Amino acid sequence: MIKEIRFHNWKSFHQATLPLTSLTILMGVNASGKSNALEGLEFLQRVASGKDIQSALLGTDTFPALRGDAEWATRKPGTQFTLSVSVENPEGIGFYIYDLSVRTAPPLQPLAETLTYVNQAEQIVLFKTELAVHNAVDIYLHGDTIITSQNLSTVVIVQLENVLWNSPLLTTGVKTVLQALRTILVLDPIPANLRAYTSLSQTLKSDAHNVAGLLINLPEAQKNAVEETLSRYLSELLAHTIRRVWAEPVGRFGIDAMLYCEEEWTQGSLTLMDARGMSDGVLRFVAILTAILTQPLGSQLVIEQVDTNLHFSQVNLLLHILQELGQQRHIQLLVTIQNPTLLNNLTLKELPQVFTVHRDKATGTSRLTQV
Repeated sequence: MIKEIRFHNWKSFHQATLPLTSLTILMGVNASGKSNALEGLEFLQRVASGKDIQSALLGTDTFPALRGDAEWATRKPGTQFTLSVSVENPEGIGFYIYDLSVRTAPPLQPLAETLTYVNQAEQIVLFKTELAVHNAVDIYLHGDTIITSQNLSTVVIVQLENVLWNSPLLTTGVKTVLQALRTILVLDPIPANLRAYTSLSQTLKSDAHNVAGLLINLPEAQKNAVEETLSRYLSELLAHTIRRVWAEPVGRFGIDAMLYCEEEWTQGSLTLMDARGMSDGVLRFVAILTAILTQPLGSQLVIEQVDTNLHFSQVNLLLHILQELGQQRHIQLLVTIQNPTLLNNLTLKELPQVFTVHRDKATGTSRLTQV
């Protein structure tokens, strides 16, 4: 799991560190920089998945650009940023630090990468890079090996993944960091997009439009378990009016799916409804809970504006449910909220996981302050 992420000249941040725990809450007004922090994680997820720097910033036909494209990825007036993550060692001893510096002025490319293993006794540099002449990058590997790559668009850590190295520490470090970054999901459910039919899907998209297609594609036993859990928690969240939520295939060929629910507004009278008639709040609940119930174990789930379309009493209950499910499935949660009154119902145990994002009045940069 990711222990923390550090921002240097990334968007509105000059220098900032965000520790990540089982449930981390970011709170701040509009334009404070909350989304900038989330996009740092999203950028790392994209490049770790093999996207080149330009595509990761500018988007493609299949996924959108980060806000501001390359021009606003770096704090003005700079032309480069650095993102760093600390990742737990799955064997429980020490951790890994991955640093990535990127130039955002043409040509867009990585400037430097470093992967370091840290334990109580020492720090071991597993690899580091330096730009070389003739459009190449020199890679210094643990074990005193130097190689050169002509690929200046894809991050080196991805290029090293499928090679059998003499250093087991290097091989394990590369795989551990890539696994942690690739399983980041930045979720911002758009209820209107959940109301349409969707094709069968293997993974949940960031706007959650394909929730029904994902549920249909699960193995039968897992699908039933997820839908049962969804129905139980939705009943708690919505004053027990929701009796059941599920997905069904539609059409002659069964390659599309739709969400359905049963509501009981009066005793003994059930109303069947599809996603077109569900409220925005219900659809956001379904998307968020489906994400946490289907994400890979040990992954990072980021939920933007978790309090959107929800009554404040529902948000507090949702936070407790997310924390409970996250601990059960070993999923790390990072959520943003705008309403500070939500903190009133948090326990002292939860308060150390809350950070405010605000602008420095003197410099205009975003700052993170632990509550």
